[in-house]
Amino acid sequence: MSEMNDCFKEAVCVDVQRIFDSCSDRDCVYDLPITLTPGSDPITDDMDIVRTRCAEVEVTCISVDSVPFKTGYYAVDITYRFKITAEAFSHGMCKNHTGTVLCGTALWNKRVILYGSEGNSKDRKSVGRERV
Repeated sequence: MSEMNDCFKEAVCVDVQRIFDSCSDRDCVYDLPITLTPGSDPITDDMDIVRTRCAEVEVTCISVDSVPFKTGYYAVDITYRFKITAEAFSHGMCKNHTGTVLCGTALWNKRVILYGSEGNSKDRKSVGRERV
């Protein structure tokens, strides 16, 4: 084991497309179309008030691509899938009444451009040592 530790003489940089910037945006998500899940109650014509009970992030998908002609910048695309639970009421009867529970999912996308350094790294190859 000590032979392996003796063969490394200098530190090297590894390029892993790290993003050092951050995004502190707060977005209001509104007018988001919801697709009802197969087991959910159907929406009827007499339902006129819908109140959200719960909205939680179910899955996220993150894609990172370098920005052409902007060295060190990356486009980060994030797709969120929300699990939505809502309650629908008929004819304004939301006080002291239980509404119909609706369950569904919704998709929302966000794109940001972040700085990730210019990657001043060197490529190194490891060559095995022969034993004498």
